[in-house]
Amino acid sequence: MANTYLPNDYLYLSARMRAKEMGIVGKERLVRLAAMSYEEICATLSSEGVWPAGATREEALAAMLREAFALLSDAPDPTVFAFLRYPYDCHNLKTALKCHVLSRDPAPLYLDVGTVPTSTLDGLPASVPQSLPAHMREAVETAYNAFLQNNDPREIDFSLDAACFADMVESCRLPLARELVRARAEMTNLRTCRRLLAMQAGELGERMLSRAFLAGGESSLDTLLALYREGEEKLREYVAKGAYAALFATDDPAAIDRAADDHYLALARKGARVPFGAEVVIGYLVGVEYAVKNLRILLVAKEAGEDAETLTGRLRESYV
Repeated sequence: MANTYLPNDYLYLSARMRAKEMGIVGKERLVRLAAMSYEEICATLSSEGVWPAGATREEALAAMLREAFALLSDAPDPTVFAFLRYPYDCHNLKTALKCHVLSRDPAPLYLDVGTVPTSTLDGLPASVPQSLPAHMREAVETAYNAFLQNNDPREIDFSLDAACFADMVESCRLPLARELVRARAEMTNLRTCRRLLAMQAGELGERMLSRAFLAGGESSLDTLLALYREGEEKLREYVAKGAYAALFATDDPAAIDRAADDHYLALARKGARVPFGAEVVIGYLVGVEYAVKNLRILLVAKEAGEDAETLTGRLRESYV
């Protein structure tokens, strides 16, 4: 691992990402696609080279992610971008453990863009790959044992999500990376606290908040627990004073999630404002992730028969 980050080392990779930015499926293209049928959308994306011929929806979207993250093979130090790949490692670990419990094949559900090849997860939970990030590696046994004790699959999610964010925090090498991880953790914790208050979960909610809390955000667990005990109005007042006020401007859970996604993407767009460097790469990769998310929303909505106006209102902002 390189000890010093030098923006000049990323001149070539930055240029490649700049050249590919306009290929991202952005908001204007999404609006045009929304007026088409499901079959017309697939055909259009295929003709544009976005959709591999004969691929299913999830195969095509996964291929978009793989193509984007494969560009990191040219990075002088790929570990600079590990914080973006760890959530995929976490997804794959959760998938492997849950499929083990259900005696199902996890392969179709994997997203092979993490830092660890999915083929190394075949031995879970008995054999844990040493190549996994440290916190997630240590959490596998804890997560599985907690599930066995409580027969609650959420125990797997709680343990591995917390470990994933601990690995993300430790891997951040750039200010933009730290800002993105901090925002992602904070918004997740705030939404969890609000959701539990809306459920009137009482003492159980306190325990759930403690289990679901993610490291790396701006608010400590003690702060959130105190706000939880004081009620939703106190939590609303607390959030209104900071950068995440938009998350509480509505009571619609879908709108809250959309506001959180849009805030995160706005932070990632800072990568587009530097001439070159790893920040450009970070911005591009997040931009592709959001293009994939928007296409999934669009295609699922089309399959469900939603009209263009309704589904475009559900789309997130786009990088381009």
